[in-house]
Order: sequence, then C-alpha cells, then structure tokens
Amino acid sequence: MSIYTSRFSNPELKTGKYYVIGITLGEPKFPLGYEKQYQCFLLAPERSMWGKSHEEFSRLYRAKLEKIGAWKIGAMLASFEKWAEGKDIVLACFEDVRDPSQHCHRIDFAEWVAERLGISIIELKDDSKVRYKEKKAVSKRLQMFLF
Repeated sequence: MSIYTSRFSNPELKTGKYYVIGITLGEPKFPLGYEKQYQCFLLAPERSMWGKSHEEFSRLYRAKLEKIGAWKIGAMLASFEKWAEGKDIVLACFEDVRDPSQHCHRIDFAEWVAERLGISIIELKDDSKVRYKEKKAVSKRLQMFLF
C-alpha cells in the first residue's frame, strides 16, 4: 500500500483503485466521478495562510504541522491505512502542481512527512492535459486608479 497526493480532478482517481481523503477546508463543488471517503480538515491550511507568498505560506503551514506533531500525524496516516483496507491512499486538494505557478500545501505536507517520519509520499500520476493558470489582467478601469 502506498500514500499519494493529487488534485481532486485527476482522472486517475476515477479508476476506483484509491481511498481518497480530502485535505482542504472546502469541499469540491464539481462532480468528482468517484467517491471521496473522508475529509481531514486538520491537515488543511488555515484561511489566514491564503494569499501569502510561497515561502511564507510554506513556513506557516509547516509550523501548523509541527504544532500537530509528528506522532499524531503518523497515527493519522496509520489510521488512514487501516480504513483503506488495502487500497492506496490519496490525499487530495485542488491545485494542479504540474503547472509551476501553482504551489500547494500537499507538496509541503509530503516533504514534511518524509523529513519527520521517513515516509515517502509522491504525487499520483496524472496523464490529463495541464491547464495553466493565466495571470489575471488588471482591468482598464482599475489601471486608471493605480497609475
């Protein structure tokens, strides 16, 4: 049995081979095409972390993981494995990390778990087309006020 991270919209999750656990504050508002078995709000980033720089977000999220503690997170992962009854586990959220402009806490989580618990968590394969996020253009009206 393995533990992976992925985005909720990864088509691979529709194969039914995985025990999917959300690690977000919000629930997906789009049809998944598979069953999400559990929502773990404890491993989600806090709203106060949103909108921070990549570095600040990572620092705050890792501090949250430290506060929860390696022992408790290790026990949670062991519980997830028990619940999964032999299926591989996927910890899911929204970002498509194949797009370099999208940073995600699940990568920080996987790195932290490797450092603290020696458990390897990798990103689940995703053969779908990457939809790169475009930077939002500043509207003409807003430009008048800014410049």
